[in-house]
Amino acid sequence: MSYIEFDKTLIRTHLNRLKVDQKPAWGSLTSQGMVEHLTFTFKIAIGEIEKDLVTPEKYLERSKAFLMSDKPMPKEFKADFIEDREFDLRNGTLAEAVEEFESYLDRFQVYYKENQGKVHLHPNFGLLNYDEWIWLQRKHIQHHFEQFGLF
Repeated sequence: MSYIEFDKTLIRTHLNRLKVDQKPAWGSLTSQGMVEHLTFTFKIAIGEIEKDLVTPEKYLERSKAFLMSDKPMPKEFKADFIEDREFDLRNGTLAEAVEEFESYLDRFQVYYKENQGKVHLHPNFGLLNYDEWIWLQRKHIQHHFEQFGLF
């Protein structure tokens, strides 16, 4: 399977089609909640939010192999490391959430340009470098864009 390119203009083109009242094909996220959830992942990727590893060490290699594969993320997947309160909306509007998301997409790029070789822990997949985070972001963004019929 091929995933969305990590390109701000292309990602924005898809986000521009997202409506406030758009219903997901699965799951309970709202359109704004989905965008804020994607931003949350960027915050983990740059170390702004730190989470503990939840995948047992003996399964970590298999978990990372799944991440780096072409297999799509499963629908209805529950990220156990995300606390319920972290799904509370942070922005007043969908437009503000999209603006925040785009700012974190930019911050992510700047962060890894200034911190080459840096790795950060993803709770399910372990330590990830820039290229691995890019792959995760592409898979994750596509997963949620498909959830809302944007891709």
